[in-house]
Amino acid sequence: MNDAGLLRVTHDGATVTFRPDEIVTIGRHPDAALHVASRRVSRRHAVLAYEDGVWVLEDKDSANGTYVNGEKVTRVEVEAPTQIALGDPTGPFLALMPALPFSNEQTVAVSQASEEPGHTGATRSLRRSAQIITIGRAPENDVVVDDPAVSWHHAEIRATSGNEFEIVDLSSHNGTLLNGQQITRSAIEELDRVTVGDRSFRFREWRLEPLD
Repeated sequence: MNDAGLLRVTHDGATVTFRPDEIVTIGRHPDAALHVASRRVSRRHAVLAYEDGVWVLEDKDSANGTYVNGEKVTRVEVEAPTQIALGDPTGPFLALMPALPFSNEQTVAVSQASEEPGHTGATRSLRRSAQIITIGRAPENDVVVDDPAVSWHHAEIRATSGNEFEIVDLSSHNGTLLNGQQITRSAIEELDRVTVGDRSFRFREWRLEPLD
């Protein structure tokens, strides 16, 4: 399958994938492609569209605004995984994850659930150009955590630049802990402890090693 131009959007633990030929309406109106049931959110709050090879989010004169990293925006190009706040810098949040080109492939190792239900920790190699480790209960994640307290698409660890990494909570139901502190987005370093639900992992050499 060719993933070019696809956009994954996660809200409240659920993820929807959109094609580049779709116009994605966002708002409180029940007919919105991305329905966000919050009084902070306008009925027709914003729109996502694929323009000239990149997804663009445009605020449609919403009452309370759209925010990225705490700053109010009217238009933003989604060239990398981006967290959007609707109606207030504290959310509700959307995690926008554009498909990135598979070039200059390199192999990275991650911890993934074994085929036996309820077990996490078998290691496999992935070929990725954009280095992202996805964490959640859905089987397509890189790290599958079989725990009802974990959202289907719970969190991601991303390579940002050089040897720097960040962990991002994908608007999960029960949150993500980094070294015991709840985070929405944070830098993550070698040997840091990541906890989702009742499972904890150690971040080591671009992999998550189970601690439980």
